Amino acid sequence: MSGISAAGMQRAYNMYSREFTYRPDFLARNIAMREMQAVPAGVESAALAVFFDVTGSMRDIPRNFCLPGGQLQRLITELANRRTIPNPQLMFGAIGDVKFDVCPVQATCFNSVNNPQGLAEAARQLQELGLEGGGGSDFTESYAAAMLFAARKTRTTGRAILFTMGDEMCDEVLSADNITRHLGIPVTEDMTAQQIFAEVKARYEIFHLCFLRNDTYSSAPITEWKERSAVYQQWKDLLGEANVIPVDFANTGIVAEIMVGVIEARFTATSRALIAQSFVRPEVQAAVANAIVNVEALVVHPTMVERGPITVGNGTAVRRVIREGGVVRRIALEAPAAAAPVAALEDGAAGAAADTTTLAAPRPRP
Repeated sequence: MSGISAAGMQRAYNMYSREFTYRPDFLARNIAMREMQAVPAGVESAALAVFFDVTGSMRDIPRNFCLPGGQLQRLITELANRRTIPNPQLMFGAIGDVKFDVCPVQATCFNSVNNPQGLAEAARQLQELGLEGGGGSDFTESYAAAMLFAARKTRTTGRAILFTMGDEMCDEVLSADNITRHLGIPVTEDMTAQQIFAEVKARYEIFHLCFLRNDTYSSAPITEWKERSAVYQQWKDLLGEANVIPVDFANTGIVAEIMVGVIEARFTATSRALIAQSFVRPEVQAAVANAIVNVEALVVHPTMVERGPITVGNGTAVRRVIREGGVVRRIALEAPAAAAPVAALEDGAAGAAADTTTLAAPRPRP
């Protein structure tokens, strides 16, 4: 049963008879192609697609992501402020289960976050994704369906980065019927996750934030959880260890910082230690450092660096924290001789008007 609301949203019920709303034009099956917005000739731009699990096991996390001031809303603002990647265009998506759900794959448009209109539209569309809260009882979700959508129904220019996040295993196989019905991609044969991942890897650099609970592992450190987690092991087999980011469920409130840390570790020559120290709160520093421990092993893609790292003769740089009204607005790494700053992320900490810390300067990796 469903109906159209006054705002043009459609109402529906998930498998547990709970009502939710969604935009029909965000359903993957109704999308012909998602294209990046045009940019002037000679201007570099990058696509960033962020798909997150909205099934019942994620509890209130998807809703908290999308609320004003929530993590994904913060990511929109921080991408604009930090400028690690040039002219980012952001698309959000919701992941459910093609075997059980009404809206198992949804996607917003690509929106530029380099202007106020684009920022506002990205935030508005994020809040209009349907948070179905369904999923089945087979301990897998349809992350592969979102990836197949990205591979076949998006058109990007320049570098493209895809983040997925969730707490379950990936479907090993998508049936031809579900691909055709839910993605609007006519196929005659089933597709394996390995086939889909190989296809999307040709288009996107993929990172998966693998949410791990300590329900089973008690007080063991997260480095032990992931070794015991069948979910983590499956994702590692599909993507490789450097592209799977283990995240304690207790740290889902700082996924914006973790994603920015991953982007900086992957696409700039900044060291893991310096990225972590660019955040103010100790708990954020520790979470980011742990999350990106393997990302440094990936090859740096130099065209993604909008503001290069600072190289100073004595090997030091100054971290200057700028606060407005007690809230961190910007962190800059500045060489003593007025070299160009490397912008860093607001993490919402309160404090005095400014502070300065001396850190080791980032140096390009070979």
